[in-house]
Amino acid sequence: MNIDRLVVIRGAAAGLLIAMIAALANVVLADQHPKPKGALNATLVALLAGFVLAGFVVGLQVTHEAARHGAYAGLVVFVPVEIVGLLGRLDRGEPVSLPGIVILGFFAAGAGMFGARLGVGRRNRRHARSAGHPADPSFDGTTHPEGDT
Repeated sequence: MNIDRLVVIRGAAAGLLIAMIAALANVVLADQHPKPKGALNATLVALLAGFVLAGFVVGLQVTHEAARHGAYAGLVVFVPVEIVGLLGRLDRGEPVSLPGIVILGFFAAGAGMFGARLGVGRRNRRHARSAGHPADPSFDGTTHPEGDT
């Protein structure tokens, strides 16, 4: 199937609202001595929340392949966040860790997929309520012809 780029961009825009603030805060906090470990960990949690939000927004809007769209949205958020992080590390004179970049990329894609699943579930519950049916977790958001269940 084709990727709905507009949905991915919308999700990424929502995720960037949280993730970029967290990335900038991380760069500022990482430059302090001694490093505030609790605050740095909080910025990582906020980054993950941004990736999940990107996927969630995608899950609310996408009509097919929510996990793939959510992963793409998470990765679109990851790119500018990682650029900010890399520039911060280079500014501090710290080495760049390629495995760290790859691991965060996997977290971004996974969190986006998780958020997409949450968004699809929310959309399905909302649709089931408006149709007068109890929430069915297997409902995929598409309508079926009469008599076909």
